[in-house]
Amino acid sequence: MGKERIIIVGQGLAGSCLALELLRRGLEPLVVDHSETNTASMVAAGLFNPVTSRVKTSTWMAEVLFPYLHEFYRSHESLLKENFYHPKPMYRPFTEISDQEGWSVQNHPFVSSIHFSSKYGSFVKDSFGGIVLKNSGYVDTAAFVLTVRRYLKSLGLYVEHSLDLKSSSIDDVLLTLNAAGSRIIFCEGVRIATNPWFNWLPISSLKGETAQVETNLPDDIIFNRGVYLVPFNGPGMFKVGATYDRSQVAGNSVKGLEELSKKTDALINVPFRVTGQSWGFRPVVTDRRPILGLHPEKKNLVVFNGLGTKGVTLAPWFASCLADWLEGKDTLPDEVNISRFYPLYFKYLHKAP
Repeated sequence: MGKERIIIVGQGLAGSCLALELLRRGLEPLVVDHSETNTASMVAAGLFNPVTSRVKTSTWMAEVLFPYLHEFYRSHESLLKENFYHPKPMYRPFTEISDQEGWSVQNHPFVSSIHFSSKYGSFVKDSFGGIVLKNSGYVDTAAFVLTVRRYLKSLGLYVEHSLDLKSSSIDDVLLTLNAAGSRIIFCEGVRIATNPWFNWLPISSLKGETAQVETNLPDDIIFNRGVYLVPFNGPGMFKVGATYDRSQVAGNSVKGLEELSKKTDALINVPFRVTGQSWGFRPVVTDRRPILGLHPEKKNLVVFNGLGTKGVTLAPWFASCLADWLEGKDTLPDEVNISRFYPLYFKYLHKAP
């Protein structure tokens, strides 16, 4: 019989953050994955933004999530000796005069300054001014995932393997990994759709495309309106994103590139040249909240999924919540607990042949 341990299947943002969180608690999870290039973690710009769209309020749980993510990525940059965490201010131009109403530095914890006339007119179209946000920035998610993978390999805690879940029992999977009796945590992203134990969860694929452009913008601030531009792969190079498409068609699209180019042109005042394009699928949940917790019947199967478009922001804090739960220190928050979807499981069973 193999040694009992925690198995993490999937090493995107969720799996990487959970593995690191467990390691710093003295646990040694075994991470199992097979390399893919078009996962959300490998193509995303990794933006973290404390204010949602044009709404004058913080993103969900920002007061808790943002302090934790800064500490998490900063400390793991030091541990892993790799640069992937880039805190930067974000400038959000107003689109019309009415956008200026209601903003206050005193009343908003993430607003650094408010401008009622052009602030960065040499670079972006901001005739009505805009706001500068603090506690924002981006994580180079591809660099982060690959760095964590190298670290796990150096510890003997990573296995490159494509598990055949469709035709295997739980015991077969654990036998393959020489880990009989262990708990398995599935952090598979959109691959959850083919997982026979969790395919009933309301997680769908949301396609996102990004473009790489060359342009003359400063790299010490992120511009964001309609699209974001974050430094990428060298001086004068930026990643532009992202599209939100329910299409399940793999690959870059002309439509996606046209949308990104049009929105970039509507934001910046300087010429740009497209040098590349990428795509990937994000796992999104119907209620826009992550899903964490125990299978309704299989007591050694756990899920950590559904991070959607805010994976960089959500993954560290909820990895900590899941680690606390695994250690028996705390319960899972109701808003993200898989138990909210248990009725779907029993409905699924009833329909199954």
